[in-house]
Amino acid sequence: MLAWHDCLACARSLLDAPGGDVAPRRAISTIYYGVLHVIARQSADLLVSHGPGETGTASWLRVYRSLDHGAARRACSDREWLRTLAEPHRRLAVEFVALQRLRHDADYNPAASFSADDVAEHIDTAEQTIEQWLATPAEERLGFCVRLLFRNRAQAA
Repeated sequence: MLAWHDCLACARSLLDAPGGDVAPRRAISTIYYGVLHVIARQSADLLVSHGPGETGTASWLRVYRSLDHGAARRACSDREWLRTLAEPHRRLAVEFVALQRLRHDADYNPAASFSADDVAEHIDTAEQTIEQWLATPAEERLGFCVRLLFRNRAQAA
């Protein structure tokens, strides 16, 4: 099963990899996916799983795969919602948006450049942000995940 800390370890290993500008670009993308996957995993675990044996079931996978990049970015960019969040949730939301922008630059902007020091700082920040978020009560994490997974039809009208 894909684990966020493995994504960050992979990104860190790319700091010393050959390949010129390719390695830091892949590292940025991998950091973003580490954050995305921790949110997806928590979403599935908190909404569907009742124990370790339930990961990988059809329902669990459906929730895991339901996290939409664009919808999650829009939710995490909602300033009104951000003001209501405890600091670890707000930090994760802000980090998610920032890393998604960086990933888009890394993947699609040939003029973008990323130094090893900057990438290392992004890895450290993502790691600290995720660990602090995971230390919050499950009910709070569930509320965060639900906001990213489901649109509020009352607001959409």
